[in-house]
Amino acid sequence: MSRSLFRSIGRFSLSSRVTSQQHARVASLALSRRKFSNVKALLDSMKKQYEENADNVPTAFAEYFQTGEIKNFKKKKVSVRGALNLTLFEEFARDEKVVLFGEEVAQYNGAYKISKGLWKKYGDARVIDTPITEMGFTGVGVGAALYGLRPIVEFMSFNFSMQAIDQIVNSAGKLLYMSGGRINVPITFRGCNGAAKAVAAQHSQDFSPWYSSVPGF
Repeated sequence: MSRSLFRSIGRFSLSSRVTSQQHARVASLALSRRKFSNVKALLDSMKKQYEENADNVPTAFAEYFQTGEIKNFKKKKVSVRGALNLTLFEEFARDEKVVLFGEEVAQYNGAYKISKGLWKKYGDARVIDTPITEMGFTGVGVGAALYGLRPIVEFMSFNFSMQAIDQIVNSAGKLLYMSGGRINVPITFRGCNGAAKAVAAQHSQDFSPWYSSVPGF
């Protein structure tokens, strides 16, 4: 799969009117190895929505909209962990407004090494270790997005996002609509989710159905 085309799908922008289901559809078409024409048809159907929200167009999609071509489709084996790490590096290089908040994301390279090497290259100003206070650093992330940055907020386990659910659902998720489309919150929340080996019950739940039912998120 081409990183050039799909590197920005994971950078979920709450201010975009293009839905996460449409992003997922693009990815699933590629993963199923269908013909490129199917991917192009879907991208074409999304083009108008992106044109109305120019600031939210992922880099690789913008390239297609300008040229009409899907480039650099090269097969490369990479783990999910590696793909996430590559995505962070690409987004940090693409936009100096992208910053990362979370527990142990800097010198320790992240609990699961997703941010490996990022602090060494970009330093304290953009890769920011936080205390163990999910509500606090999530609120800081939302505030940073309102100020004009493009924050990524990492939860060591997405189970712990419950500690910050008011900021996620009512601040990040609702402001665009409550402001009549005037206030964008371009923020990404990420973290591991669901059951894993020997991580205990409080780390093993899957809250994606909860979040998928939240309007505006």
